Amino acid sequence: MTKLILILLLLLVSINNLYAISKTICGGVDDRVLYDDQKMARLHNGPLGKHGCTATLISDRCLISAGHCENFFKVLEFNVPLSNWDGSINHAKGQDTYLIDPKSIVLGGVAGNDWAVMKALKHHETDYYPGEIYGFYKVSFLVKANDNISIAGYGQSRFKEHNNVLKIASGVIGKIEVFRLYYQVDTTSGDSGAVIINQRKEIVGIHTLGGCNNDYNKGIFIGANPELMDAISKCVSE
Repeated sequence: MTKLILILLLLLVSINNLYAISKTICGGVDDRVLYDDQKMARLHNGPLGKHGCTATLISDRCLISAGHCENFFKVLEFNVPLSNWDGSINHAKGQDTYLIDPKSIVLGGVAGNDWAVMKALKHHETDYYPGEIYGFYKVSFLVKANDNISIAGYGQSRFKEHNNVLKIASGVIGKIEVFRLYYQVDTTSGDSGAVIINQRKEIVGIHTLGGCNNDYNKGIFIGANPELMDAISKCVSE
């Protein structure tokens, strides 16, 4: 009886995961491919903790992500290796693991304004900030409908070795409403906080919400958000 209950629970979890993935994959086919970009980090909440979101360097020490990922703003992993055959993750090497300064975290203050700006601490062994090692992206405040974009993040995957490792997909901006961008670009849970990148390799937004099974996945438009622009400017200038 106990084994049967366990099997049913595992099956339920698997079905829920597949449903969650299907909500944010546009067109029914996952077009994401593995991507190698050292400027993007996987977030998790401790050495043995749960992994959850994506953050991206915008200066030697500053990063941006989604505000609802706040529980994961503790550890940054760069150069994340492939996951195991069963989908369980492998952690980055010690030299590619950094801590977030908890005092530096700034969150969007308006309902639905789902963004975060934070700073990484220097590596305890190398005494370097991550952006000094991996580089960082420039931020642009300009984007319009039909612009080509890409989104790369550490989302879940049906392909077990690709689970919660860095993948990228491309598409176009479908529409813009106030400070929200709408697009049909594949994402899954774990891609929250991934940046939206234009053709010039500049960040124009932050991915925050799925829904592509109905219409669009959604993100924050940085250039329409004065509070976010101010937080970014202050972080990178300090």
